[in-house]
Amino acid sequence: MSGGIIGGDEVGALVLDVGSYTTRAGYAGEDMPKADFPSYYGVIEEYTDKTESMDTSANGISNGEIIKAESKSEKKYFLDSMSIRTPKPNMNVQSFVKDGLIDDWDIFEKVLDYTFGKHLHCDPSNHPILFTEPVV
Repeated sequence: MSGGIIGGDEVGALVLDVGSYTTRAGYAGEDMPKADFPSYYGVIEEYTDKTESMDTSANGISNGEIIKAESKSEKKYFLDSMSIRTPKPNMNVQSFVKDGLIDDWDIFEKVLDYTFGKHLHCDPSNHPILFTEPVV
């Protein structure tokens, strides 16, 4: 692990290469990236319907009711290549990169948390980070 010296400690810089098909992450100076996974994610959107009926009569005579319905969606995200390749009902596979640029920043934040936590096992606040960008 090579890198600069920050505060007297030798710290390796993290390199992130976000491509249209795969995302690669690792430490600067190493021969190969530590992580190489697809730039796609799976999402399952589950809807929960909540209905309430309200009695609008003054004396409790139910001559008119208003039914209030709320639909709330909860999304589950799958970022690992094995979880994307495993068929799941109602799962849509989408990309967070479009034309070489990050299109969905909310998902990209989840991808960064996943990369730092599962693949690199490091705290990103302790490392300088280098992002690659596409040649235009």
